[in-house]
Amino acid sequence: MLLSGLSVSFVCNCRKGIKNKFESLESQIRNKTTPRAEKKGVTVLEVRRTAHVTYDPLTKKYSGLPDAWQKELSKQFGQPPTLLERATVDGYSAPLPACLIMMKNYLVANGGLEVKGIFRLAPDAHASSEAKRQIDEGRFEGCSDVNCVSNLIKVWFRDLPRPLLASADPAMVLACKTTQDIEAIIASIEDPYRSILIWLLDLCADVVENKDVNLMGSQNMAIVMTPNLYKTPEVGKDMAHNDAMRVMALCKKYTEFFQKAIDFRLASREAHMSLRNMMLARTTSGPPSSQAGPSQ
Repeated sequence: MLLSGLSVSFVCNCRKGIKNKFESLESQIRNKTTPRAEKKGVTVLEVRRTAHVTYDPLTKKYSGLPDAWQKELSKQFGQPPTLLERATVDGYSAPLPACLIMMKNYLVANGGLEVKGIFRLAPDAHASSEAKRQIDEGRFEGCSDVNCVSNLIKVWFRDLPRPLLASADPAMVLACKTTQDIEAIIASIEDPYRSILIWLLDLCADVVENKDVNLMGSQNMAIVMTPNLYKTPEVGKDMAHNDAMRVMALCKKYTEFFQKAIDFRLASREAHMSLRNMMLARTTSGPPSSQAGPSQ
């Protein structure tokens, strides 16, 4: 008897949907052939591999996939960052999702940092859905409204299976007051989530640096961005009053923490730039010249 199968390298690292499809295919093969072979005493003599899929753990890419599976693996939203294609960026300790880098580059290149209300204004729902579909299919062609991309950055964080601030200790967030508290909270978050958080803070800082044009200061950015970074129990009729108040207080504290973190990154950036300019000034000016007086 001849069986046709699919050989997949690094199956354990496949996304859940692809792995389920693979297991389903194996199950179909077993159900269609094995029982019949057992009943009739048929011996399987050969298994032919009709496709071979390989996985590169460095680039997070698969090759040799059937077309139907390739669409599943191209998805960028709702996936753990560790399963996405990532790229190394200077200044961050872990590689960053390539789709985030692409969306930021598109936002900046198309004047998004100067758009009034960027990250606050909602785009056309159809245009945003189309842009998301293109990104998920790995063929983003651009959009007519840059607000679609800023909105999809928020959607990307909101759709994460594990929220970005999930590992931040709520007690530390509630007690956050100083720069040291901010640094401690960020340091407590493991990579790649820590690097992604710092990247997001830097993006927000880029927006805030243009607040005179886009009207988006650090408080506004924190208000529109923070709800996408954590999950708390929903406040409802069945929740005790004290519990509901604690949830609302925590939501407010998360927003305050994120605003302080944006301001912290801005201050760090300004301090770094001042130091750099001072060092450049010293390098270009050279040592002070000494002029000797006339000899007697």
